[in-house]
Amino acid sequence: MSEKIMFIVPNAMGHIHPAFGLARILAKKGYSILFAVPHPIHQYVVKNGFRCISLDGLPFATNGENFMDMTNKEFRIGYLDNLIDRLYDKLYNARENRMLQLVEEHRPDIILLDSFQSSDFLILYKLLKKYNIKFGFIQIMLSFIQQPKSLPLDCCVIPDETTDYDKHWKRYYARRFFKDVSDRIIFMGKSNLSMIKDKFKKNGIPLKYSISTKQVFRVGFNNIPELITTPFELEFTNHKQHYQQYLGSVIDHERKETYEPSFISFFDQIDQTSKIIFCSLGTVYTVSNKSSQINQFFTSLIDVAKKLKDYIFVVSLSKEYSAKLGRTPPNIHFFENVPQLMILSKTSVFITHGGSQSVKESIYNRVPMLAYPIWWDQPGFAARIAYYGLGLVGTLGTDNADQITEKINLLIYDKSFYDRLHRFSVNLAKNYTEDSILQKFEETFAGQIIE
Repeated sequence: MSEKIMFIVPNAMGHIHPAFGLARILAKKGYSILFAVPHPIHQYVVKNGFRCISLDGLPFATNGENFMDMTNKEFRIGYLDNLIDRLYDKLYNARENRMLQLVEEHRPDIILLDSFQSSDFLILYKLLKKYNIKFGFIQIMLSFIQQPKSLPLDCCVIPDETTDYDKHWKRYYARRFFKDVSDRIIFMGKSNLSMIKDKFKKNGIPLKYSISTKQVFRVGFNNIPELITTPFELEFTNHKQHYQQYLGSVIDHERKETYEPSFISFFDQIDQTSKIIFCSLGTVYTVSNKSSQINQFFTSLIDVAKKLKDYIFVVSLSKEYSAKLGRTPPNIHFFENVPQLMILSKTSVFITHGGSQSVKESIYNRVPMLAYPIWWDQPGFAARIAYYGLGLVGTLGTDNADQITEKINLLIYDKSFYDRLHRFSVNLAKNYTEDSILQKFEETFAGQIIE
């Protein structure tokens, strides 16, 4: 009987797609795959050929209360409900009940938890021990952990011999410290970190898995395997933790992407000799706090299309944003959903937010990138695009049409970008084969026992 692997992944395409890539490899080797995901992406997971169960609700101590405030304004009284949730462990209790139900019902042999939901480990711990379930994090970006000659992943600095790495980490830790102090005051001692420390102690988790705060974005846990679905070659540092395994890009070339019928009609009419500029700022830009800069950027992009009349501009953009734009030239086309793997195969330049999955897919297709990062890990990936000569970086809301045009022309006519992308892509294909990924996976979990 094959081992059953349960992937626990949030409702975000940038997280679900690399999980698909790893799951597809493991399924080919005989593992039974089960996804536990929020209901809104249940159908998409099934469409891509995987068994799926619904895991609604939010992980505790990850600012889920703020998300609920934004999405349930009619039913929540902002701060008051946020405070009640924290004081009475409402998110924790709901998550614990659902996790218990899922594990009891499906009894997985291995659980892979998206690292952005790391606090779920505190809930799962007793179940992992009770049923002897193997466990690891799936990390879809790069390492979050502070290493020698590394920078926080939200840092846009392109390092050189003068870079003071420690200074940038100290700045990050200082911001986080003051945020934690503020939350302790506002929420009567119930900041994210204090809640995690409390559950770590109450659930009897051994010090072997001690809380790790020397990293960005999340609270981590030491000595828990971490499968990183991004190539080590994109790191600035040569260091990693002994429990980290880099699996390469793990792009799922079989995935069935979402798109509107009008896109396929448009795509089929594109001439083989057409030169395409593809622009996508991912999916989370719609909930960022930079809407004015984003509007200004797309207004400038329309002016760029007027200048570069020989190019076809394909733009992935929500109707909320595209409706605000004025008249557009005939060589720019807006769609809500663009199948990225399909369009990149014909793209000359990719204007991207610098999300990890977009960077990996652009490298695979050897398409030079022009990055306009917005938040989270995007500044760090944009810095790597520039550092390794895979493209250029712009400034959202600052670059005008002339500056964007100049960058696009440089990427098109300077063939050194294509040469570096070619070498990078060939090297990754050699270093990360399906067999090597499977070997790393099996070595990671061979004989693992959660203590």
